[in-house]
Amino acid sequence: MFENIIAQDAAAQIAFDIERRAIPPSILFQGPPLSGKGASALEAARVFSCSAEDAPWGCGCEHCARHRLLSHPDLLVTGRRPFLPEINAAKEAFFRESLPTTKTLFVRAVKKLLLRFSAVLAEGDTRLSKINGPLENINGDLEEWAAEALQTEKSEKEAESFLKLTCAIIKNAVKLDAEGITDTIPVSHIRAASYWLHTAPAGNKKALIIENAERMQDAARNSLLKTLEEPPKDAVIILTSAHPKMLLATILSRVRPYTFVQRSARREADVLRRVFREKTIAESAGSPLSDYFERCSGVSQKSLGASAALWVASAAAAAVLVLKKTHGVLPPELVALGKYAAPIAEKAEYGRPNTNLKTLLETIMEKTAGFAERETFARFLEETLSVIRGALFTQEITPLAIRYTETGKAHVRTAQTAVETYNQGKAIALERLFLSLSDSFARTV
Repeated sequence: MFENIIAQDAAAQIAFDIERRAIPPSILFQGPPLSGKGASALEAARVFSCSAEDAPWGCGCEHCARHRLLSHPDLLVTGRRPFLPEINAAKEAFFRESLPTTKTLFVRAVKKLLLRFSAVLAEGDTRLSKINGPLENINGDLEEWAAEALQTEKSEKEAESFLKLTCAIIKNAVKLDAEGITDTIPVSHIRAASYWLHTAPAGNKKALIIENAERMQDAARNSLLKTLEEPPKDAVIILTSAHPKMLLATILSRVRPYTFVQRSARREADVLRRVFREKTIAESAGSPLSDYFERCSGVSQKSLGASAALWVASAAAAAVLVLKKTHGVLPPELVALGKYAAPIAEKAEYGRPNTNLKTLLETIMEKTAGFAERETFARFLEETLSVIRGALFTQEITPLAIRYTETGKAHVRTAQTAVETYNQGKAIALERLFLSLSDSFARTV
């Protein structure tokens, strides 16, 4: 068991506790992103269902076969995670080496997204009416893809058709990710999951996995707490979190934590080689896994930084136009914003500051692939704040510089809340953000 988890002592500890039958009904896998928490939670769910004593990854029992393809009725998963980079990485791995393992890797990557649309969680969810078509399409396409994946001797026409099928799956995954999943975990999911946990399992034990559990809405946290206080029989609840301190203290007191750590660069390279079949791994001062998944997301951090720089420089330019008409004198802090941000955008060949909001938005949406991946929008907003701080805090700090920074942070958070909580369109949120930023930059007192 847990043979598929590389270089994590926490996985070995979980396996040891399972062997001793010492696992409590509620556990927490805590640690940084890309440390194997989610994969370990899915592996634990498989082990709990396995008919074999030692529950090896390659076990041939019916329960393990279904868990490996994430289609077991005793598995329920909720919570947002970055789905698209993993799907793209798994696709690249399969086309790099078409093997049973890479086929399973791609199927599992897509299924991790589809699990969020379980009939258990979907009951009463009005959002699903908008994505029923893509959901039906992706399920059918994935089944066809799995049947054709390892067929040898494909003709040129068959190979082209298979590639189109793969692209169709990813296109529908993008739509489901963007329109079908909220950034917070709603109380309806926790209530539905609680009811489900109290029904009899199809196998040995049910497993509810709540990923990034710190994103639960307040009502959802309170609902989960009631379930943790009276844990159901024949079930285990697994929370994962990169920010466990954001969980309620009363929840933390009712779960046993297992701590995952950031792997070394060498170990992360092992993951890329063994899991994703990547042979050419660029040296990284940070995290090879993070760099690889960022590349697979389609929008690099450098591109987001340049886009944010163009955004800030353009908002500053709009403020300059206003102040030239009303004051005639420009504050040095505003000048510093333009001088810092504009060269970053120009160096990346993203153009000069643009005060025409319509064309500016078109440029930003093009450079960021329309924020197709939800996490990309949040990363863009963080880069926007980073540019403002970099421009103002690399010189003498003045009251106006502090005000620019604080108001900028407030406007960015408003845009993030509008998209993540109220499902406002990203273009509308950005338009309002631009107007708010340029207005605050034009205020000198």
